[in-house]
Amino acid sequence: MEVTTVSATDQKPPADPVDPNAYPELGTRVRSIMVDSVVLIALMFMAGYLFEHWRSAPDDARMWVFVFIWFGYETLAMAFGATVGNAVAGIRCRMNTDESRTIGLFRSFIRYSIKLPLGWLAFLTMGKDPKRRALHDLVAGTVMVKA
Repeated sequence: MEVTTVSATDQKPPADPVDPNAYPELGTRVRSIMVDSVVLIALMFMAGYLFEHWRSAPDDARMWVFVFIWFGYETLAMAFGATVGNAVAGIRCRMNTDESRTIGLFRSFIRYSIKLPLGWLAFLTMGKDPKRRALHDLVAGTVMVKA
């Protein structure tokens, strides 16, 4: 019978402990979403007002404004770090592997593409993740951090 020993050099160093205080709780993220909801509603009212007075606006213009408001707002804002709601709540979206880096447009699009259809269900993973990452953060390789 062969006995193998494990030396101190064979063991992996322990992972850096995660400071849960560096990551926003669900309540903070919900507040952020509520502020962003008000921003989206305000943008929709402004677009409606614009198109009410610009009656000859092509249907394509109306459609693209709608698409930009609902898909462009969060995608563009998160690519640069934060939506209005995130800024008010004091949180930012960053790369999970390097929390000093913003996530970029492609990763922001992936993140929002997961978040939008799942809605509140995406937040179910926050309780199990040490960095309180929602499902869309896990898929996109992002993390929300306190500013």
